[in-house]
Amino acid sequence: MLAEGQVPIMAFVWRPGEISAPVSEMAQRTGSRAIFDFSAMGAEALHSFLRTADPGGHVRDIRISTSALMNPSLGQLLKETGARNLWVECQSQFFAGDASAFQRRLWTLSEDYCCFPIVGDVPLLAAMVKDGPDIGRIVLKGCEAAGFVSGETTLVLYSVAKEMLHAYSKSLEVLIWGGVSTPEAAAAFLSTGAAGIVFESVHWLTDLVVMDDRQRQQLARLRMDSTALVGLDLQVPCRLFNKGNSLAFKKIQEFEDSLCASQITDESRRAFVGQVQASALHPLDGHFTPSEVIPLGVEAAFAASFAERFGAGTEKAVKAFMGEILNSCGAAEAKKYCFLNSPVTREMGIRYPFIQGAMSSITDIPEFASEIADAGGLPTIALGLMDAQARDRRLGRLPEIMGGRPYAVNVVSLAENLFRETHLEWIKQHRPPFVWIAGGDLSPITELLQCGIGVVYIAPDEALLKLALEAGVRYVVCEGYEAGGHVGQHSTLTLAQMVLDLERRQPSLFQDCRVILAGGIFNRETAFMAGLLGADAIQMGTAYLATEEIVETGALVALYQRLIVESPPGGTVVSGQSTGLRVRSLRTPKVTAVLALEREFAASHQDEQAFRKKMEEMTAGSLFAAARGVDRRSGRPLDEQECLERGQFMSGSCSGLINKVQKLESFHRE
Repeated sequence: MLAEGQVPIMAFVWRPGEISAPVSEMAQRTGSRAIFDFSAMGAEALHSFLRTADPGGHVRDIRISTSALMNPSLGQLLKETGARNLWVECQSQFFAGDASAFQRRLWTLSEDYCCFPIVGDVPLLAAMVKDGPDIGRIVLKGCEAAGFVSGETTLVLYSVAKEMLHAYSKSLEVLIWGGVSTPEAAAAFLSTGAAGIVFESVHWLTDLVVMDDRQRQQLARLRMDSTALVGLDLQVPCRLFNKGNSLAFKKIQEFEDSLCASQITDESRRAFVGQVQASALHPLDGHFTPSEVIPLGVEAAFAASFAERFGAGTEKAVKAFMGEILNSCGAAEAKKYCFLNSPVTREMGIRYPFIQGAMSSITDIPEFASEIADAGGLPTIALGLMDAQARDRRLGRLPEIMGGRPYAVNVVSLAENLFRETHLEWIKQHRPPFVWIAGGDLSPITELLQCGIGVVYIAPDEALLKLALEAGVRYVVCEGYEAGGHVGQHSTLTLAQMVLDLERRQPSLFQDCRVILAGGIFNRETAFMAGLLGADAIQMGTAYLATEEIVETGALVALYQRLIVESPPGGTVVSGQSTGLRVRSLRTPKVTAVLALEREFAASHQDEQAFRKKMEEMTAGSLFAAARGVDRRSGRPLDEQECLERGQFMSGSCSGLINKVQKLESFHRE
C-alpha cells in the first residue's frame, strides 16, 4: 500500500514511435510518467529501437512482454539504454510450464531494475502474493482494460489483491492499469491505498499523441459499448474493439468457438493467445475498421470528454487532470461518513442508504424484508416470475408485516415476463412506497409516478439513463457486471464514470436525482469507494446472502450461504455471453453443464431455437432448488447433494471475499 507522504505514480502509456523530447519534458514538468509500450517487440528489437530513438537515454519506463522478460540477454541489453522501470505483462497463458521460472526471472531483474508485474489472472496473483519474490509492487489489470485482461473487474480484483495481502501478511504497493478515466475514479483507488494509476488511452485526443484527422474523428465517436470481451470460455479474456459489426472480432470469436469444441487445455489457450497477438493492431495504427483486430479498453470512450474538459494540449490537460485527482483525494476524508448524512435516508425514511437488491426466489419472504427494515435498510421484494396465486400466497401479509415501514417491490419489465401486466396492476393496487424497474422497458414509469409511487430505475446504459431522468425518475441504479444473477456488460467502475461524466456535461438532468451504485460492494471500503464514485446510496445483494436472518427466515437454505462464504476469489462465472442473457453464478455442476451446452452451441452453430429449448429444460427450477432446497414442480425436499447437482447458485463476484456470516445490524454498522 502507499506509504504516508508518498507521492502516487500517475502514468500515461505511449507508443514507441512517440518517443520524443516534448513527451519526456511534458512528463517531467507535470510529475507524471511516460510508459512506452514495447510489448509487441522482442528484447533485441526494443534494444535496437531505443538505441536509435532515445540515444540520450531519457526513456525510463517501458512496457515489455513476458517473452522479452524471459530473454536471458534482456538485462545486459537494457544496460545500454536509459530504461530502469520495467512494466511486464504477466498472464499465465503467455508462458509455458511452471510460473516459478517467470517469478525467479522477475526477482533476478529486480536487482538492477524496478519491475512492475501487470497481473489480471487471479491464480497467478495468488501465487505471486503468497510465494513470489518480494519485488515490492504489483499492477492490477481488470477486465475494463485493453487486450488480455482479468476475468474480474478492476474493483473486485483490487479487493481480491488487498484481501490476499492481508491474509498472507504481505506489504506490496498496488497499482491500477487501465479502466480509470475520471479524477473521482482515480481518487477512489488512491484514497484507499493504491500506489498509482496507469492511464492507457484517456489522453489520446491531446496534441502530443500522433494520429491523423480520420483517426481523431473515429476515436471521438467511440462509446462505452465500442469494446467487448472475447476468450471468456477459454478463461483467457481479451478486450477488443467491436461496435457489433466487427468482422475481425467475429473471426476471433469463431476461432475461440472451434477451440471450445474439444477439451480446453493450456495448448488451446496459448493457440488463442497466439492468434490474437498475430493479428492485433495498435488502435492508433489503424482506423477502427471492421477488419482490424484492435485491443481497446473502455477508457478510450472517455478520451473526447477528457480533451473537452481538460484541454487539447497534452501538458495542460495532464496537469489539470492530475490536479483534479489530488483535489478529489483531498476531499475523500470528508466523504468517509457521507452515507450517515445521505439525503436518501431522509427521502426514503430509512436509517442507512443501503438497499437490499431484489433476488428472485430468495427475497420474496416478507419476514426477511422486515428484518432488513429493522436493521435500517430498504428491503426489496422480488416479484420475479410469480403468477397471481403464488404472489398472493407469499405476499398477502406483506403490508401487515412491514407495518408502515418503507420497502420496495421489484418488477421485471421485460416481454419475457409473462406476468408483467398483472404485476404492474398489483403494484398500482397495493401502492408500495417504492418500485424497482428492471429490464430496460421505460413504459410503466409515468403511470406509476402518477400513482404516487417512488420509481427507481435500473439503467444499463447512458441512453436509457437519460430517458429515465427525462421521464421524471428521481432514483437511478447503475448495477455493474460484478453483480450476481442477470448482469449487463459494463462494470460498476465504468457505469459510475459514465454517470459522473454525464452529470458534469448535463447537470440539469440530475437535479434532485439520486444515484445508487450496485455490483461488487460488500464492506466498508467498497462502500466508501462507491461514495467517492458519486453514489448517494448503495445496493447490495450477495452481501445479504451472508447474513444470519436470511436463513433464519427461510429465504435461503444454509447450503447456499455456506457456498457463498467458502467460495474462493474468482469463484463465479458468467453464462449466457453468446446469447446476451448474462447470468453470474457460483461454479457448480449445473453451471458447468450450462457452459458446456453453450460452448457446444457456439462450436456447432446448431439451431438457436433448439438450443434455447435445451437451455430452458436444463435450468428450469435450478435457482429455486438452490435457494429453497425444494423441487419446484413436486415440492419434494432435496438433500444437499441433489441441491448441488441441480441448483444454480447465483452470486456476485464479491462472494470470494465474504468469509463470515453476520447479523444484519452489525453488517450495516460496519
